Amino acid sequence: LDWTPVGLAFTGLVLGWNFMSFRMFTAVPLARDHLLENMSEAVFVLDPEDQLVDLNLAASRLLNTSERQLDGWDLARLVVSFPELGDALGDLDLGEADFFVGDGEDRRAFHLNTTEIDDNRGRKLCRLLVLRDITDRKKLEDKQTKLVNKLRVTLREVKTLSGLLPIC
Repeated sequence: LDWTPVGLAFTGLVLGWNFMSFRMFTAVPLARDHLLENMSEAVFVLDPEDQLVDLNLAASRLLNTSERQLDGWDLARLVVSFPELGDALGDLDLGEADFFVGDGEDRRAFHLNTTEIDDNRGRKLCRLLVLRDITDRKKLEDKQTKLVNKLRVTLREVKTLSGLLPIC
């Protein structure tokens, strides 16, 4: 009696059951990669030793370099090439912060969000740094502040004039 066909059939059934139960052939990893690469926010993934393990296209564009050139970088080297990021990270451990890069017309504003990802035992797996360019929003906020101040001054002038002029 040859047990090889029985063993192969059993192995095939076990592997098939594992593939289906762990959903190994779903589109989720492909969709996740596509989503990450097409995000407008720059995403940096750091391991527990603060080594750069992954980044998206927006992050490599922000640093004006390719992903391959960033291979093996750690957080310290990343901060050297982007010092404003280091200042913002120094101001917070985990959470959010806004910071500016450049001066004058080239000044850009960024919102930094840091998140730690832990496993089910509470061990740190990685840290995500997500940078969103909020330059347009900050410019609109500045315009709004200037308009509000201008309206306050104008209202004060109208109140002063209303005390001087008789109302019909």
